Amino acid sequence: MTGEAAAFSAEAVLPVQLVAGRGDSPERALARAVMGQALEDAARGDRGALRWLRSETRAWPYAYANLCDLLGYDAQALRRRLGRARVRRRVRV
Repeated sequence: MTGEAAAFSAEAVLPVQLVAGRGDSPERALARAVMGQALEDAARGDRGALRWLRSETRAWPYAYANLCDLLGYDAQALRRRLGRARVRRRVRV
């Protein structure tokens, strides 16, 4: 699957998925919070958040790729979706 369809597929994260579920452990809730904050920061153009999202490292527990695995997100689809959102945001300004 490519293009816009991939961004809205089951593999892509939706905002509602960032809300902690009733059965979430404290660790999983923290992982969701970290991911949510990073996505917000990256959408605003924060360089540190953008570097974190582009990183492929798995050297530490809260690395982007590790959190995506833990939360069941497709890391590449999420990166593409964020990239498109940032481009649309720049065009509107």
